[in-house]
Amino acid sequence: MRTMIISQNTRIECDETYEYEGVRIVADWVRKDLQRVFGAPGQNPGTDLENGVLVLAGTMGKNRTLQRLEEEGQISRNGLLDDAGNPRWEVYRIDPVLQDGKAIITIQGSDKRGTMYGLLALSELCGVSPLVNWSDAMPARLSQVSCPDSFFGVSKEPSVRYRGIFINDEWPAFGNWAQKRFGGSNADCYAEVFELLIRLRGNYLWPAMWKSNFSMD
Repeated sequence: MRTMIISQNTRIECDETYEYEGVRIVADWVRKDLQRVFGAPGQNPGTDLENGVLVLAGTMGKNRTLQRLEEEGQISRNGLLDDAGNPRWEVYRIDPVLQDGKAIITIQGSDKRGTMYGLLALSELCGVSPLVNWSDAMPARLSQVSCPDSFFGVSKEPSVRYRGIFINDEWPAFGNWAQKRFGGSNADCYAEVFELLIRLRGNYLWPAMWKSNFSMD
C-alpha cells in the first residue's frame, strides 16, 4: 500500500446531503486545523489538490461514496457493529484505499460522534492540540505528515459512556470570561465550549445556570 501523506494538498469530503450537520461542522474544524499546520490550499508552489490524499468521512448509512466502496469490497464495517449487528458506541474505523491510482483515507463512524472523533484523530496526527483555541497551543508548521500503520484500524469503544464538562460555580471565572469574550453565556460562547468538549472526546455538558437560560441561549 502506498504511504498516505497528509499535506496542504489533502482534501476532506463529507456527504453534504445525508451526513449529520455536526459531522460537517467538525470537518470544517479539521480543514482549518490542516491550514494551521500546512498553510491554505493553493498558497504555496507545488500545491496539487488533484493528486493529494482525499479524506472521505462519514457515518454508517450517511455517505453514498463510502457505501459504494463497501459494496466494492474496498472497505468494511468490521469493528463498527456489535455481535447483534447494532452500531457500537462512538467507534470509528480508518482505512487506506488506493483506487485508480488515487490515495484515499476513509473515516467511517459507527454513529455521529464516532465520525467526529475519527476526523479529529487526523488533526491530532498532524500535531493539533485539543486546546488549540484555549491555551494558544498553536501547532508547529509542517510540510507533510506520513500516516503510520497504527493510525489505521478500529478505535476502542469508550470504557466510560458519558464524559463531559461540569461548569460549576461559574462566577467569577467562567462568567467574566464569557462576558468579556462573547457578551455573556450565549450561543457564541457555548460554540467554543462544545468544540473543546468534542475535541476532548466528551459527549455531555452540564451548563452554567446562574444568570443564564441555557435552553434559550
